[in-house]
Amino acid sequence: MRFRSAFVLALSCAASSTARAEADVPPTAEHDAAVAEFSTGRALFEAGDCKGAIPRFVASLKREQSVGARFNLAECSAREGRTADAWNHYKAAEQLAIRKGDGKRVDVAHAAAADLDRRVTKIRLVLPSDVAGLTLTIDGAAVEATDYALLSTGYALEPRVAHTLAAEAAGKPSWVRRDVHGDPGVELPAMVVDFGRPKDAIVAPDPTPPLRTACVSTAST
Repeated sequence: MRFRSAFVLALSCAASSTARAEADVPPTAEHDAAVAEFSTGRALFEAGDCKGAIPRFVASLKREQSVGARFNLAECSAREGRTADAWNHYKAAEQLAIRKGDGKRVDVAHAAAADLDRRVTKIRLVLPSDVAGLTLTIDGAAVEATDYALLSTGYALEPRVAHTLAAEAAGKPSWVRRDVHGDPGVELPAMVVDFGRPKDAIVAPDPTPPLRTACVSTAST
């Protein structure tokens, strides 16, 4: 409980200082819109309305990735019982904080994710490096491209539930893995997203049987 209290305090400080921590971001229309969405989400969060706050934080992150929005989204997801989502957002916050050189929030995000380790199933995907326009879905919901790096290092799924993973790319056959599941605290073996041959290289077999060459005898009768 002491850790949890310290975490919530650190989270609140991180959220309230988001604008200062990311002051190096030049003000743009997208940045201003992201801050506005974050501020609305934060107000809902403080009022105890995580259900209303979550889409606001998601909208903020679509415009601009920020540690504060990831932290708050993780906390709201945890409160709503979406443990896997919470773990993923904590890890994304950790990666963002590493890139920004924010050691304090790196430690807090890492500890918060570790606190949930035994309550999620983790997967890793080896993504192709030479495929453009890759689209990944889990149970029909698209994974944000900003989270692809997270998929390669570890991504949480709700345990003891059958999940469907799918990948699409222009000109490639679909890649699908069904019934992906595991127990809490388990990390499944890495899966390689391999599209195989391009769609235009897959030739359907000709249903017409091949012609046989007639054998002509030249012997006299």
